Amino acid sequence: MNIHKKVEQIEQSMDKNRQDLEEVKAELQKPKKRWMPESGETYWFIDTCSHIRWGIWENDKTDLYRFRMRNCFKTKKKAEEVRKKAEVLADIQNYADEHNDVIEWGTDSEYKYYIKYSHESNNLYIDYTGHMQGNDTYFSSRALALQARDLFGDDYKKYVRRERACRTDGGN
Repeated sequence: MNIHKKVEQIEQSMDKNRQDLEEVKAELQKPKKRWMPESGETYWFIDTCSHIRWGIWENDKTDLYRFRMRNCFKTKKKAEEVRKKAEVLADIQNYADEHNDVIEWGTDSEYKYYIKYSHESNNLYIDYTGHMQGNDTYFSSRALALQARDLFGDDYKKYVRRERACRTDGGN
């Protein structure tokens, strides 16, 4: 192979590497949609007893697990909000578990009821499904769903509205 040909190939390869490098740099400049602490930065989390704690980000298994499980917050206030929301959702699920009849998912003939929030009207509604299941808490009767809405609805609305606002600012 001619030396000039070899130089040309190396220059082409270097041009390609420069182009790849610029693309990677551009990607790094894009704002992150979800906050993640930098090494040595303080963050907040909810411990197993539901206490709000702080930690120093070391990028270790514990930190990465908390991040993956969405238990890593920029502020103590955000951790407190998430804890309160989890408590409200647990209260609703516990109410359903304590009061529901058996829910049969294999049939359309038996409706399953759930609470939905309308951002347009700022109201909670009871909706139903036959066989489609999402991430909601389901009730075996409309009456139970209405009771749960009446018991927990005000707190539920606070956190549904807050969640919508957080999605526009990165969530943490």
